[in-house]
Amino acid sequence: IINSLNSNRVFQSPEQKNTLFTPVINLAMLNDVHESFKQTWEPEHRLVLVSGNAKISSCNENPKDNILSIFNKSRNIKVLPPLDKQSVTFPYLPEPNKKGRIIAKTSEDDLKIVQIDFANGVRLNLKKTDFKANEVRLLLAFGKGRSAEPSDKSGLAALSEAVINESGLGSMTKDDVERALAGKNTSVSFAIDEDMFSFTGISVPQEIELLFQLLYAHLVDAGYRENAYKLSINRFEQEYKALSTSIDGAMMLSGRRFLAGGDSRFGLPLFDELKKLTLKDIRSWIEGPLKHDKLEVSLVGDFDTDLVIETASRYLGSLPSRKGYDYDRGLQLPQFPTTQSLKIEVPTKINKGIVIVAYPSEDLWDIKRSRRLSVLAEVFSDRLRETIREKLGAVYSVFAFNSPKRAYPGYGVFYSMAYIDPEQAALIETQIKKIASDISKSGVTQEELKRALNPTLTSIKEMLGKNSYWLHTVLSQSTIYPQQLQWSRTILQDYASISAAEVTSLAKKYLDSSKAATIVVKPSGKK
Repeated sequence: IINSLNSNRVFQSPEQKNTLFTPVINLAMLNDVHESFKQTWEPEHRLVLVSGNAKISSCNENPKDNILSIFNKSRNIKVLPPLDKQSVTFPYLPEPNKKGRIIAKTSEDDLKIVQIDFANGVRLNLKKTDFKANEVRLLLAFGKGRSAEPSDKSGLAALSEAVINESGLGSMTKDDVERALAGKNTSVSFAIDEDMFSFTGISVPQEIELLFQLLYAHLVDAGYRENAYKLSINRFEQEYKALSTSIDGAMMLSGRRFLAGGDSRFGLPLFDELKKLTLKDIRSWIEGPLKHDKLEVSLVGDFDTDLVIETASRYLGSLPSRKGYDYDRGLQLPQFPTTQSLKIEVPTKINKGIVIVAYPSEDLWDIKRSRRLSVLAEVFSDRLRETIREKLGAVYSVFAFNSPKRAYPGYGVFYSMAYIDPEQAALIETQIKKIASDISKSGVTQEELKRALNPTLTSIKEMLGKNSYWLHTVLSQSTIYPQQLQWSRTILQDYASISAAEVTSLAKKYLDSSKAATIVVKPSGKK
């Protein structure tokens, strides 16, 4: 509605748009569209907009003349028609000729969840919903993700994710896959999280088989392409340049690793270290888990349950048996840098800084504790806004949040952050620690608890009606952590039962400034 008002247009519902545009789309011909485009492009006037901070002046030209000169030269270069590309077809792999054997089927009737175990070690989790028509979401999880990154190959997770997504499949490039799937509503992408590797997919009910065909192709014909590796390295080089001149980028390059005691799995290494990683490193790290680790596939959305089970049985249940994979790296735990501080200067003239006061907290798995720490963070945020921003008028924005980890027992970080005028860094750090001390000593008031809980309870009610919550928070990895199912049953009632005394007790335990670590990021004034 706001976008319609701002663009001076009449707001229309999806049904109205469908009624208005469907007849036009149905009558449109390719030549008509082409002619319309030519007429639109015909006027001579052009607006050339160049934005950024790169120096583009030459010795004899100012930036405007330089841009205009390059633009005019480009107009004299003949544009050749695109080359005819060989048609591509997907799927290209033979359909599996047998189905997997189901060895167990259980139902959580109150949650409308069905769980299927195949003899080859593949688990299928299903939740049919009516939250959003024609939406099917999938997550295939395997392995240990970033937590298993080799200690001598920092950045391998970030680079592997980029390269695999850019590589397409073994027998089809990324461009080939996109051309073959043109007009379809199904896609799959690869991700590496803290505690798992995953393929995430989105589709529609009519393309369920295509979704499983894509997954099957990624599993049995994975792509590791040299040109994808080179492109990813080039993109990372540009990203590093942007991060190195950004206040927020300092956290990615230095801050996260500092708060993990220098653990190489957190943040990013220096670019010179990242570019030493090879395509062989990526393949040797990913290929083993991809071929041998147990698979868990979760689907949520608008689908026919029997059809999904039958399709999954053919494409995933028929895969060779999976017994698990032994990782070279044992579970080494990150260490919080108690009482330590880090000062970072960023080469930028933007007059903004960050102050972070961080406290050691805990991992995720005591869910009652994690929920109450999240409420404590809301109370802390409220105090930060009231004391620092509104009374002192000293910051651009302030907030606190708790980050409990899934993969690292006992490790978590409670953050309090303020974007500031760099000259006020020492004052803000002192004020943050004072607020933490005040909450610990005086406790959380009932009014503060109410202000923290009411919007939280509202967001939980909305979240329970979204496919993404059930997929990522409840079903994914429920094979390993079956308690996630119970968490979905208790989340609303448990949050509603949180008392000020419980939150105060956690504040006394965790908001101890004698154990805090601090990060101050300031601009150097040079660029």
